[in-house]
This record gives sequence, structure tokens and C-alpha cells, in this order.
Amino acid sequence: MGLRELADRADQLAREYLHKYFGCSQTVLAAVADALGLEAERVFKAMVGLAGGVGITGWGTCGALAGAAAAVSLYLAPDRANYERDPEARLRVYQAAARVAERFKAHFGAITCWEVQVGLFGKHFDLRDPEQLRKFLDGGFIWRCEEVVGLAARWAVEAIAEAQEG
Repeated sequence: MGLRELADRADQLAREYLHKYFGCSQTVLAAVADALGLEAERVFKAMVGLAGGVGITGWGTCGALAGAAAAVSLYLAPDRANYERDPEARLRVYQAAARVAERFKAHFGAITCWEVQVGLFGKHFDLRDPEQLRKFLDGGFIWRCEEVVGLAARWAVEAIAEAQEG
């Protein structure tokens, strides 16, 4: 199965994994890694703090986009031993991650967690506040993020495919 076909699998896994992992950043990273057969256990752990716009503050980049950019980097970037010797590879990573960010912003109208929430829900939640977190979870708002994680995972795999074709 080619990378383009694996985009469907990554999308599906991300929507499923959201129910298991809750945080968008680790959900997208895990979905892309599993769809592409990448070892990402340590990276998964590193993604947890990026959930909810960094530490569930909502202020930073949506975790789904952060997870997608991390997955693109995990697949395309040179390792540390070759990093300085391969500036073209770094440029391919930057371009692929930018393609994901452009698609994300075009579709959701924003890239920060709070702004994406406002676009989806008409308001944002401060997930650090126990009462707002309860409303976010009990009100089913989190499950409306399935589209966000699914598309971010799909776009990551598509950007990887485009980088390899280009």
C-alpha cells in the first residue's frame, strides 16, 4: 500500500485513538506512526505536553497540528549524525510541515487550540479549569475534535507522500 492510501488509515486511526489518548498531539503522532510502521514510543511521550495548545492552555498551536508536524519530521528528517550534512532534507521537512499547516489553517481558519475551538464550538474552554474540563468532556465537545485529528493525520501522510514524490 502506498503512502497516499495510508492517509485513509492514519485518518481512521486518529479518530479512534482520540478516544484512547484524549490529547490531540499524541493522538495524531501515534496514528501516523502506526499507519506508516514507524517506531515512535519515545516521541509519543514527548508529545503529551503539547496537547491542548501546550499544557492544555489553549494558547499555542493546536496539538493535532503539532502532532502532524512531528510525524512529518519523524518520517522525513535526517538523523542527528547527518543533520548538518543534509540541508536539502531539512528544507523538505520544513516545506512538508508548512503544507500541513496551510491545509489546517485553510480548513479550520486558525492554528491555535483556542481559535480552533471557537471555530468548532463557538467558544473556547480553559481545560486547566476543572469545571470547564468537565463540561468539555461531559458535553462531548472533545469528540468533535475527531475531525481535527483525523484530517491532521491525513494531511501529514499526504505531505510525506508529496515530499517523496517531489
